[in-house]
Amino acid sequence: MQQLVLLRGAMGAGKDTFITEQGLEPYTLSSDTIRLMFEGPLMNDAGELTISQKNDHRVWNLLFDLLETRMKRGEFVVVNATHANSKTLARYKKLAQHYRYRTYAVDFSDVPLDVVLKQNKMRATYKHVPDAAVMTVYDQIQTTPLPNWITTLKPHEFREAITYSPTDYNKWQKIHHIGDIHGCYTALQQYLNSELHDDELYIFVGDYLDRGLENVEVLQFLLTVYEQPNVVLLRGNHEKSLEAWANDEEIRGGNFGPTKEQLEAANISKKDVRQLCRRLRQVVYYTYDNQEVLVTHAGIPKMPEDLHLMPTRQFVYGVGSYSLDVDHLWEQHETTYQVHGHRNLYHLPVQATSHTFNLEGQVEKGQYLRAMTLSKDGFETFEIKNDVYELSQDNTVTTIQEDVPEDEFIAYLRAHELVQEKPMDGHISSFNFTRRAFTERAWDALNVKARGLFINTKNEKIVARSYNKFFNIGEREDTKMDTLAENLTFPVVAYSKENGFLGTVGYDEMSDALIYTSKSRIDGMHSEWVKELFEKQVQPQQREAVKRFLRDENVALVFEVIKIQEDPHIIDYDTDRLILLDIVRRSVAYEKLPYDEVVRFAETFALPVKQVMAEFADWLSFYEWYLRVTNDLTLEMEGYVLEDATGFMTKLKLPFYTVWKELRTVKEVIERKQEVKRNRLTKPLHVAVYTWMKAQEQDVLKEMSILDVRKRYKK
Repeated sequence: MQQLVLLRGAMGAGKDTFITEQGLEPYTLSSDTIRLMFEGPLMNDAGELTISQKNDHRVWNLLFDLLETRMKRGEFVVVNATHANSKTLARYKKLAQHYRYRTYAVDFSDVPLDVVLKQNKMRATYKHVPDAAVMTVYDQIQTTPLPNWITTLKPHEFREAITYSPTDYNKWQKIHHIGDIHGCYTALQQYLNSELHDDELYIFVGDYLDRGLENVEVLQFLLTVYEQPNVVLLRGNHEKSLEAWANDEEIRGGNFGPTKEQLEAANISKKDVRQLCRRLRQVVYYTYDNQEVLVTHAGIPKMPEDLHLMPTRQFVYGVGSYSLDVDHLWEQHETTYQVHGHRNLYHLPVQATSHTFNLEGQVEKGQYLRAMTLSKDGFETFEIKNDVYELSQDNTVTTIQEDVPEDEFIAYLRAHELVQEKPMDGHISSFNFTRRAFTERAWDALNVKARGLFINTKNEKIVARSYNKFFNIGEREDTKMDTLAENLTFPVVAYSKENGFLGTVGYDEMSDALIYTSKSRIDGMHSEWVKELFEKQVQPQQREAVKRFLRDENVALVFEVIKIQEDPHIIDYDTDRLILLDIVRRSVAYEKLPYDEVVRFAETFALPVKQVMAEFADWLSFYEWYLRVTNDLTLEMEGYVLEDATGFMTKLKLPFYTVWKELRTVKEVIERKQEVKRNRLTKPLHVAVYTWMKAQEQDVLKEMSILDVRKRYKK
C-alpha cells in the first residue's frame, strides 16, 4: 500500500524480534541479511564469529536496488537497519517522493542502553557487536533527529498506524462510481449532466484517456475538478503512459500515440498533468450506511487480511491474468462490496454479482460508460451509450470455398501436407488430418474437414463424413471464453457429450451399400463394432429404409459408440450402445439436419439420441451455468457439446472426467514403474487415488481399467 517502514535502533534494540512478532519477514529487507549474502561470518581477533562490515558499500547499493524494485510495484516494504546516519535517510527521501510512498520510522531509541547491550549479547554469536560500537550507534541515534517527512512511531503504535481501515463516507448524500472513460467525454457529460453536486462524492476508477476520440476534453475536465474535496481519482493502468509523457520519460507500449498527438496539439500543460497525477490514488475503502465498499481500478479476487500489505500494482493492473474473473471469485469469499473497472472479458452486467460492480463497458468501442451510485436508498446502476467513437477495421478472414466440386476437393486434400489418405476396399479412401496437425495445432479451413471423411475416389462421391474438427473451450483463440463472449450467437444449446468413440454409417452409390466407419477405417475393429451394434439395434427390413434415406437425402449418420468391455473409457456405462449424434450431409460444405429431424429419425428406428441438457438465451445465463458446472465434481459425465445459432460448435469437458482421465495417465506411469511427477498430482483426489494405486499389487493394478480403479477405490 505504498508504505515504507524504516526500523531505527541500535543493535540489540529489538528490531528483529519486532519483525518476527509482527509477521513482517516476507516484506523486510535487512542490511545484515544482505551482508551475509556477500560473505559468511568471519572470525575476529577474539576468536568469535562476526558479520563482516567490509562490503557495506555494495550491501547498501544492493539494498536500494531491491528496495526500488519493490517500490516500482507499490509493495509494502520494511527496511531493518540501525538508520542512525542522516545521509542514508536522505537516499530514502528521493525514492519515496518519486514513487509517492508514505514513510514511517519505527523508533526503538527509548530502549535503555543497558537493555540494548544485554540483548545484543543474547543474540546469535555471529550477530554480537562490540559494546563500543553499539554505544556509538546508540548515541548517534539519540542526537540525530528524524526529518519531518518521516512519521515517527513507537513499536506499540505501528499496527494501528499502518493498517488501512475503511473511511466513513456517510456525510455524502450520494456516492458516484464512474467507470473507465477512455477519452469518451460526451458520454461522461451525459452522465454528469455537466455538473458536480457539492454534497455528493465522485469516485473515478481510472483509465481516463486512450482509445477514445475526446482525450483532450476529458483531461481538461479532470484538471478543473481534481482538487475538489468531493472528487477522488484512482490510478488506472493507462495513467502510466500519461505520467511518463508529463515527466518527459519513455512511453512504453499502450495506445498513447494518438493521445499524445491530441494533447500536444491542444498545448496541454505537462506541469498541470504532473500535479494531477500526484493526486491519483490506488484504492478507496469506505463504509456507508452499514455497507463496506472496496474500490480499485482492476479489481481483486479476494479481500486480503491486511489490505496495506497488497502491492498497489495489483490494484492498478490486476491480480493474475487479464482473463481472471475477479467478480465471481470475489463472490465466493466476500460480503464486502467491490467496485472496479479495467476488465470485463465475459460481458458481465454492471452488477456482475450480488457483491461486485463491474464498470468496464467498452465505452471506447461505442458501447457504454458505466456508473454505479450508492445512497441511503441503496445501489443503482447506469449505462450511457457512447456515440462518439471510431469504427474498427473489418478483419474478415477468407477461407477455402465451401462449394468446390468433389474432384477439386479431393485434389486439395491430396496436396495438403497435413492430410493423409488411406485407400481401402478398392475404391474408397479415408482422408484424415495428420498427427502433426494435431500435435502442432496446425489447423486450417481444409484439414479441419479431414475428420471421419470417406470418399469413393472412382466416382468422386463422399460416402460418409463426420463433423469438421472442433475444439474444447480454451483450446484455441476462437474458443477462449472472452472470444466466445464476443462471438457466440444466441440461442446456444448444450448437448450431452458421451464418452465413447465416433462412428458413422454412410452410403456408397457404386456398391449400393451401407458403409460402416470408425478410426479412419471401414475394415477395422472399431468399424466392425459400429456394424455389429447397428445391425443389433436396426432390423434387416429397417436397414433398407435407412439406406434409402441416406441415399435420397445424401446424408450420413454420426454415432457415439459405447463398448463397455472392449473399449472402456472414463465414464461408466451399463450396456453397449450406439447413440445417434447428428445426421450430416455428404457434401464438401459442412451441413447437418436440424436436431428435431434427428430426433424423429431416432424415434423411427428406436435409436438412442443425444440429449439437450440446457438452452441459453443470452451470454449471462450461459456464463453463470458454465461457472457452475465447471466447478462441480459430482457431474459424472464427459461434458457437453455447445452449438450456437450459426452452427458454431465447441466442447466443454467437466472436472469429473478431466480428473479421472489424468488419473488414468498416472496409472499408466505407475505400471511402467516410472516416477509420477508431482505436477500431475494437483488435487486432493489425485493424491488419494495415487496413494491407493501405489498400495496395490502391480500385476493386479495392470489388469484393472480406470473404471475398475474408481470402483474399488470408492469401496
